[in-house]
Amino acid sequence: TAEDIQDLKAASATLKPISGVSLAKDGDGEGVVATLDINEPAAKLVIPEDIEVSNVDIGIDFVPGKTMTLMLPFDYDVPEGLGTISEFTRVEKIGGVWTATGTQVSNNHIKAHTPYLIHVAKESDGKLASGSVTIKANINVDSEAGEGSWTFKGTYEGKTWVAGDSELGHAYGFAGQQKDNASPGDFVRVGAGAAIPPMRAYLVHAS
Repeated sequence: TAEDIQDLKAASATLKPISGVSLAKDGDGEGVVATLDINEPAAKLVIPEDIEVSNVDIGIDFVPGKTMTLMLPFDYDVPEGLGTISEFTRVEKIGGVWTATGTQVSNNHIKAHTPYLIHVAKESDGKLASGSVTIKANINVDSEAGEGSWTFKGTYEGKTWVAGDSELGHAYGFAGQQKDNASPGDFVRVGAGAAIPPMRAYLVHAS
């Protein structure tokens, strides 16, 4: 209702036009819970102003024992036991296989708008509960990290590579599910029709 919307505006002290974020009162009515609706490649996360919330549901399935990418629009201390968080360092050949490597983040503290590699612990339940955070505006942010001829690109807008895309042949991602010869967490070159949802990252080679 219009009254509920006004209440949420007052609670979050913001709400210019946004995309990919829905807000609701939490169970006791004292705070605001944000849901980031970002699992589809067509989704787009647009946050024009900071939003203070009591919790965030990002709806990402973290697969225990696998490596995936992650970029959040808020600073976050990843809880002990979820996994190991690393900043992209380089791509190198290990045992004849091209492998993306990273430097482990101190205390598992990650910064908003920064793409990371996360290796989820095998014993993890794969859940992320944020607690109170400030979801930060993501307009005109720099969400890339580079090393040599490789760029690690975080995205807040889902992307589907179509025929003729200049990144085809140069873009690589982490498989999110079993498909063909790729298993979840494998580092593979993307082809036409491949897609990535928001809040993930992929690699692009300059050649």
